Amino acid sequence: MVASETTTHVALPTEVLEAPESIQEGVVSIDDLLGSDSDVKTTASKPAKISPPTKPAEPTKTPEIVTTPQTKEVISKKEPTTTQARSSKHEVNQAPTPVVNKPASSEPPPEIFTARKNASSNAIAEKGSPRYSWKKQITTTVFWVGEPANKSVSPSCNTASAWDTAWVKNYGGFDDPVRRKGFWPARFKPRQNPFYFALPYNDMRQGRLKPETNRIIPWYKDEYTSQRNSVCKGRWIAIEHNGKTCYAQWEDVGPFRHDHAGYVFGNEKPMPNRNKAAGLDVSPAVRDYLEFKGQASTAWRFVDDHEVPEGPWKEIVNERTGGGSLLTIK
Repeated sequence: MVASETTTHVALPTEVLEAPESIQEGVVSIDDLLGSDSDVKTTASKPAKISPPTKPAEPTKTPEIVTTPQTKEVISKKEPTTTQARSSKHEVNQAPTPVVNKPASSEPPPEIFTARKNASSNAIAEKGSPRYSWKKQITTTVFWVGEPANKSVSPSCNTASAWDTAWVKNYGGFDDPVRRKGFWPARFKPRQNPFYFALPYNDMRQGRLKPETNRIIPWYKDEYTSQRNSVCKGRWIAIEHNGKTCYAQWEDVGPFRHDHAGYVFGNEKPMPNRNKAAGLDVSPAVRDYLEFKGQASTAWRFVDDHEVPEGPWKEIVNERTGGGSLLTIK
């Protein structure tokens, strides 16, 4: 048998990534391992040249990927970066953070807080705390249903009000300021509340609400029903004079002006006029209850319905329905 046929040929595996330890140390040559018929051309006496291990890439630089088997093995065995190590440790060793049921906050969510705050405000108002502030030292004059025009006192006739073109008829007649029977006119029983007043602002123009009413009238959202219905007519106020307090309903506009919202709903003072800057007109019934004649200095404020106590002003009440007035007689 020919020696070349008995010689075992060893082919270098393509998947060998690293030379045997004996070759790394230079003990065995490449020819001894492969034999004489190997396709690998090398010098027998020359030991194999081993590439130094690839250094790990710096954290701030992306390592260059080499497609040789040796570099693939080196990259696969490279230590993970600090971030990867921490992430792996967290995923494997650290237990998930338990959900802790924290006690509910003492302050409710905004929408609930708003509702509770409003409820609290209503409760305070029901106990008597005023929702509206007093307007003090207001010159107050007297007017009445059916009052004729007077250039020196009243520039317009009061046979019609700002919101009722048939005011005298619907009231029941002329509310005589001289001939009285208690708080009523002497000749008839009124069909509407004899405790009424006028302030210098009209929320209507040409049969419709003015555009600014939804911004300046505090109770607008509560009273609004239609663009053709007043949200001011029938509203209550409290009037104080010399320690007595009377209540009346808003049934006309004046004195003199119809557009002074800054005074009626704000903090402005009444505008100057020939009645000593009068800012409030009241009926003969209000005048008689507060016991003054002609003019007086009073204080007044808006009040909600539940703040109006029992009294002569509740014998006949103009109830607000749709911004208008419906008659209620007790």
